[in-house]
Amino acid sequence: MARTIRDAQHTTCAATNFKFDATRTPSHLVTRAGVECLEAIFQSETALGRGEDIFRLVPGKEGPIGWTFHTALQELRGFEEKTGWNRPKGDSYARHQDRRTEKPHWQ
Repeated sequence: MARTIRDAQHTTCAATNFKFDATRTPSHLVTRAGVECLEAIFQSETALGRGEDIFRLVPGKEGPIGWTFHTALQELRGFEEKTGWNRPKGDSYARHQDRRTEKPHWQ
């Protein structure tokens, strides 16, 4: 994993494919640190992987201005978490289940 990160440092990691996250709260007005702002939560991708992002706008003299832009890499490309359809199946997984239910053999 460290090699993947090191190698990616030599590439452009610009975020692309921005889209609103349908599983999160839609854009709405909130108060953060005592400031009322419009908050949007969305997803993006970089050369390294998939990210979750937050963007906040506050009122400005000539219209809304950006106040906060937070990005967080959630998944490294090539090291995706094995969940859902990607979850391990077959004998290797079944053996793991057996080990979890075995009683310890103390000597």
